[in-house]
Order: sequence, then C-alpha cells, then structure tokens
Amino acid sequence: MGTMITIEKEFDLFTKDDVLPGSHNDNFTGKWVVLDMKTSLENHWMKVEFANKLNQLYFASSGFGCDPNKMGRKIFGVFASDFDNGYITCREEILGIAKPETIEEWKRLHPEVADHIEKIEKQER
Repeated sequence: MGTMITIEKEFDLFTKDDVLPGSHNDNFTGKWVVLDMKTSLENHWMKVEFANKLNQLYFASSGFGCDPNKMGRKIFGVFASDFDNGYITCREEILGIAKPETIEEWKRLHPEVADHIEKIEKQER
C-alpha cells in the first residue's frame, strides 16, 4: 500500500477516490474510465513521462474487456488527451468509472483539451 501512495503523490494521479464506488466491476462500454497508472507503470505498459492526470481519462467504447462477465480482456476506446484510438490490455489497468466531478477536474486542469470530452462523446455515441 505504501508504494501506491508514493506513486500517486509523486505523479499527482487520480485515485480510487476519483471513481464511482464499486464501478471497477461495472460494464465500461460508453463510459469515461480512469486508468490505474500504478499498474501500468509496474507492468511497463506505460512510460513514466506519460504518468499524469492528463493521460488517465479514457473513453471505453467496446471490447470484451468492457464487460466483467466476458472472458475477453481488451478494452477499445479513445484517450481524452489526444484523440488517440487504442486499447487497454485488461481491466486491471482501470480504477473504475470516473465520477462526474473527476471529469470536471480534468477539464479544469487541462483547458487546452477540455473540448475533447464532448467531441469524443459525440464521435463514439
């Protein structure tokens, strides 16, 4: 647990407090999720320079991994920071569904890309 606190403080990351309680077990399809940078860093799926709040918000659009009851693991979607279409390898990389106030904080912290939220939602729905 101490390592997690260090990583979160060092990189100023969103945490489990920034997602809807229990939402890690929900279906992610069509939802904004918060990536777990701790897991991504520990497993070398993410470069250290990308471990920040800007890169933690992800719109999950499809994939068997969106549904906790499916055997598949991949979650396809779009990163809010740069419109990059990609996939998340597995659910373990996701903290849960972002709280509305987390999305608002993200917009406030990154006004230069705040309009990406609405654009991605329109594009994906």
